[in-house]
Amino acid sequence: TLKLIGPFILTVAVLAGGFSAGNNFAIHAYESGLGKSEHLRTVADLFDQIDSDYVDEVDLEQLAYAAINGALESLDPHSVFYDPDEYAELQRDTQGNYYGVGVEVRQATPFGLEVSGIIPDGPAESSELAVGDRIVAVDSQSLEEISYMDSISIIRGPIGEPVTLTVERDTEPPTGDIAIIDVRLVRDEVHTPSITFEMGEGGVAYIHFKKFRLDSSQELSEVISEMPSSTRSIVIDLRGNPGGLLSEAVRSVDL
Repeated sequence: TLKLIGPFILTVAVLAGGFSAGNNFAIHAYESGLGKSEHLRTVADLFDQIDSDYVDEVDLEQLAYAAINGALESLDPHSVFYDPDEYAELQRDTQGNYYGVGVEVRQATPFGLEVSGIIPDGPAESSELAVGDRIVAVDSQSLEEISYMDSISIIRGPIGEPVTLTVERDTEPPTGDIAIIDVRLVRDEVHTPSITFEMGEGGVAYIHFKKFRLDSSQELSEVISEMPSSTRSIVIDLRGNPGGLLSEAVRSVDL
């Protein structure tokens, strides 16, 4: 609580008068060992003071989201908070169906999105996009100051609408130069299966688990039931799997 409240108090105290009482109260509430409800009341009192006394108008919803994110960042790198828009995007992603261009991406360095896969039968499959391309702009809007989730939301959109992705690509053979390419695509419905499957030599079944989405365990069960009787072993590849629904990961392991 102190880590969360302190920066707010100190910043506001410098910019506007009348906050010393709030600062003293926050420290007193922390040091006296009061319970959870008292700490929450401290935060509520702080929000009331910011709302009434801060020099500029403040969006309290965004302030609350910032406070929550600050609290979670103090715990570990894996605890995150999704606002309603981000959570809706997460729900679409875990369902495996959405309107977009049909690419799998991950965070690129220093910004943008790196194409990690091309989804079969999606709009990108017949385009010049390639794995390793770095998407740096969408419809001429740079992604430099845009978060990972917001970047994905910008690429997705209503079915049938065009979108232009500006990508950077290393030249072949590598020379240190970077080619910049504009790729125009038309958004369409995209289905992203959780797994791909193929039989290898010697009765080895190879399963690549791309992500733990809704009904991933059912997909795995169906694949296992379709394996030939000559199957001797199964290799499950989790490389590139960013995670997903914990419940589906547990169900898949329990099969």
